[in-house]
Amino acid sequence: MLTNLQMGNGNGIYKRNYINIYYFISNLYIKYMGISMRLVIENYGDAKILRDKSPYGITRYVVEWEDGTSQIYNAAWYNLKLVKRYVEAQLNGTI
Repeated sequence: MLTNLQMGNGNGIYKRNYINIYYFISNLYIKYMGISMRLVIENYGDAKILRDKSPYGITRYVVEWEDGTSQIYNAAWYNLKLVKRYVEAQLNGTI
């Protein structure tokens, strides 16, 4: 166990190592367990737009509908503005 004095040295080596170990372990967990954290971008009530990363590190947008279905849009082909337009059009009934 490191003391506050050891962690508080001028270069912060120990603190960086703890952060690197945390990211390494969380990336292993995500890779092998297939679980990732999703960030809520927009909530329309009947639909939510979430952002997460594919196993290859590419951003993707996930639309979760109230009935439990979901759609996945890869950010390489669909930007956020386009995904929002699709969701709003579907909620308004124009699609």
